[in-house]
Amino acid sequence: MAKRGNTYQPPKTSNADLRTPVAFYSSKVADGVDGRDVSYEQLYYTLGQVYAPSMKDMEIATGMT
Repeated sequence: MAKRGNTYQPPKTSNADLRTPVAFYSSKVADGVDGRDVSYEQLYYTLGQVYAPSMKDMEIATGMT
């Protein structure tokens, strides 16, 4: 069977599209007697492309089905 000519092509991303700063953190419980203190450590920092979320994205993020 021949392949169709309309296969999916992902959108091209250039450096001009990557404008939003994004940081990834790790969290852990701080040492000590009180186990409620949490410390955060930045693992990675980069620039990313942000798009307007769809209704499906918002439902998944809030846990609504």
